[in-house]
Amino acid sequence: MRSGLSQKEAGARLGITPQSASDRARAAGLRVELAALPALTRLLERADAAQAGDTGTREDA
Repeated sequence: MRSGLSQKEAGARLGITPQSASDRARAAGLRVELAALPALTRLLERADAAQAGDTGTREDA
């Protein structure tokens, strides 16, 4: 999970079963959100580079 806990550990802290923790994470879209992070990171890096004047492409490379 996002805080580094497994679903089993998170469930234990919440007093619910690991299956319930999994169901809640799925309902919250946690897996989809985590899967999107690499693409979002690349997009933000490109936006930062563009703002700094570096488009990340080189004609002479």
